[in-house]
Amino acid sequence: MLGMTRKEITPELTDAERLRDRMVLPQSANLLKLAEQIVTKLRADQRSAKERLTPLYDDLRQNSVSTTKDRIAEVEAELKAIEKPLQDAFVERDRRRQQFGEKARQDLGPVINEFSDAVNAKLDELDELFRLALGLHVAATISGIEMPRIIESSQSLAAHIHSMRRVLRGGF
Repeated sequence: MLGMTRKEITPELTDAERLRDRMVLPQSANLLKLAEQIVTKLRADQRSAKERLTPLYDDLRQNSVSTTKDRIAEVEAELKAIEKPLQDAFVERDRRRQQFGEKARQDLGPVINEFSDAVNAKLDELDELFRLALGLHVAATISGIEMPRIIESSQSLAAHIHSMRRVLRGGF
């Protein structure tokens, strides 16, 4: 250990290792979880009511009994009563999701920038490697020397790097 620098003692982390624990969404807020639960419960109630209607309609087709008609009216009223609360619950859930999304993007902003910088640095390095390979390929082609596939593919691979940069910038 004597005479060793700190860098030799502590190996450097890769970008992925450095970012792994930080590139995660924050926990959902309790109000968002509650809004999700309310939507789930109301949808389950709605599904249950619709499932109860099917046999009642079948019974009505077979026997035009007034008790079946009354029961159908009750279940349809139950379904109608669920509509507005379910609609409101969707609106509230969507609002909470939007708030959570904005906060998550804000919290993750520095990490995402660091990720983007790391990816761009890797692309810069790959771009340089493929340009070297492309130069070798051109010189070899002029000299009539056949190169391994990875060297011959360098122009195509370099084009993929430029495509990845466009995607990272938000274009296609």
